[in-house]
Amino acid sequence: MAIFTLAHEGKNLRQLRNIVRYNSKNKKGFNSEKNPRLIAVHSNCGYCLNIDDENEYKQLVDNFILTADANAQLSTNSRQKYLYEHSIISFSVEDDKKLGIKKATDLVIETAKQYDPNFEDLPYMLWPQIDSGKLHFHIVKCYFNEQGKYFKQSFPMKKMNSAVQKIEKKDKLTFTGKNDPNNYIWKTNKDGKKKKIYFPQANKNNNKIAKNRAIDLKIKIDDKGNIEYFNKLTNEIITDKHKANSLTSRKKILQRNVNQKIKAVNSGNKKLAEPVNYSFIQKYITNHFTNRIKIDQFERSEKIKINKIHKVKLKKVVNSNFLKINRVGKKLENSIKIKNAELDHCKNEMKQDQAGLDLQKSKNKQLNEIKNIINKAYRHSKTPETFIKKINDNGIEACISFRENEQGGITFNHLNTDISIAGGKVNSYLTFGKIKKNDPELFDHLIGNDPQNTISFQQDHRPYLEQNFDIEKINENYKQKVNFDGSISIFYHKKDAKKYPYNHNIKVSSNYKTISFGQHRNDHDLKLAYDFVKKSGWKMGVSENKDLVKSLMALSYNKNKADLFLFQTTESTLKISDLQAVIADDRLSKDNLIKLYDNDIVIKNDYKELRSYIIGQLEDHNENLTVINEMLDNKLSLRDCLDVENPIRKKLFEKNNSLENDRCIEVNKTNKYANRNRVINNPF
Repeated sequence: MAIFTLAHEGKNLRQLRNIVRYNSKNKKGFNSEKNPRLIAVHSNCGYCLNIDDENEYKQLVDNFILTADANAQLSTNSRQKYLYEHSIISFSVEDDKKLGIKKATDLVIETAKQYDPNFEDLPYMLWPQIDSGKLHFHIVKCYFNEQGKYFKQSFPMKKMNSAVQKIEKKDKLTFTGKNDPNNYIWKTNKDGKKKKIYFPQANKNNNKIAKNRAIDLKIKIDDKGNIEYFNKLTNEIITDKHKANSLTSRKKILQRNVNQKIKAVNSGNKKLAEPVNYSFIQKYITNHFTNRIKIDQFERSEKIKINKIHKVKLKKVVNSNFLKINRVGKKLENSIKIKNAELDHCKNEMKQDQAGLDLQKSKNKQLNEIKNIINKAYRHSKTPETFIKKINDNGIEACISFRENEQGGITFNHLNTDISIAGGKVNSYLTFGKIKKNDPELFDHLIGNDPQNTISFQQDHRPYLEQNFDIEKINENYKQKVNFDGSISIFYHKKDAKKYPYNHNIKVSSNYKTISFGQHRNDHDLKLAYDFVKKSGWKMGVSENKDLVKSLMALSYNKNKADLFLFQTTESTLKISDLQAVIADDRLSKDNLIKLYDNDIVIKNDYKELRSYIIGQLEDHNENLTVINEMLDNKLSLRDCLDVENPIRKKLFEKNNSLENDRCIEVNKTNKYANRNRVINNPF
């Protein structure tokens, strides 16, 4: 298996440098020493034998970019705006094991040459990578050669697919695409002929949708369910709380130190304030020679004053420090408060984003299921009717729309949810253009041109429709739209008639001679068609679709037994078993029996069974079966057989009555002789 895809095209050197850097540098949080992004490189602009040598690799990159720029400078055509293309090639896991990285690299270069024969004349770099857990190759190729000639491929994806298909066959790789026989299905044309259609097995994953949804979120959620800003806020709050705790500890230390100093001062003052007991000698000497005691007391009181001043200063200093600490603490408290509020906001957004991701995952699951249903239904349906019925049975409706350029789109709508998927998203071969080209029968079915879904009314007179006819007068659950060709499209009132004008329930032609049903035909639509027909005065409708006619017969018979054959098949295809399924064990009216027998409604192979069925029904009506059988044997219509004024019937009745009388006389004679013999043989 080979997959070759075009990732993007670039226009300038800045983009070229970026894409080379992208293929060279490890992705943050994704690569590691055990899972490196850059494991090898190949280029026709130089060599890099040691990928771990940064200078050697940088020299190769510079040579490649300079070569690309120099070649582009030689071009004189300003319309050649693209500089390079970035593409990716990969093989299946089985092919990877079989080939190995060296042979796989050679095969990638061969595939690139198959896609573009000028590949090796153009500057390129090729990187084998295993960073996703699967070997794949990135190629960056410039469009200008050494002479400045431009070699950008037209329809690149088509040529890439063609290249890998050839390589798969040549090198016996796992088959994909048109090489894979499983990608072909059989369809049956309206003429009964079978045809083979290419219909690839679609990729059911919608991981890209989920990835894009995650990118669109207000806050980017990582694999662990966290966000960068959330983590940053959390760390800042923790840091602020640590600072606040440090300030509290610092205040305690300051308070403890000043308390110790004040305690020492108080203790000193207390000692200084205590009375001193002088000895006799000290008093005597002090009184006669000096004033030492007074001086000592004065000094003590001065020291007490100084200590008190020092104590006040200590309190002022600690209060000043406390004020500074409190100011810083207040800022921290405000910062923590603001960041906590922001953190709560982040948590709320994370919760909303996670809910969005969960919803997207749920939708992805539903999308995968719906896409799987549609793909399986198409692959296993021989006819458009079968395909549409299968998806309709699963609540899915196919809608087609046209644009002014005569192109359009196919959309699959899930009726029980708000999910709507473009046909190309379901399968690349379910687009408007592909269906129109590859499956015209389905295309006709979708736009209402399918005769199998149409009833024609063949009376000569025009039905009496009011000029201001409104379908809501018949059924308020429907609305109508007059088309540019004069036809009337009738829609269920919840449908978007403007967006999907071909998604009608029923459509009446401009000449009022045909009614066609939409693809999602149900009992309500059949009833609407019946009511419309009765309102319009149509007498009989015919269709090629036997199943449609049977459904309409059952509905009509339920509504009014006289309308059993209001709808008939174009050809005589009705079987007696089909009729019995419609009416069960009911006894048909003579009028219905006449229509059944005289109008060639029943298939010719069932003629004998029809005759037997008619006779059985007429027996319940107490008809003279001898006369009826004889008239039918003479190829008379059932209407003549049941017409009491019919001369042949009268004559046969007279003959039958005469024979009956003769038979009765003979029976009476036989009984008379028998009784006489009984009396003779048994006198007592």
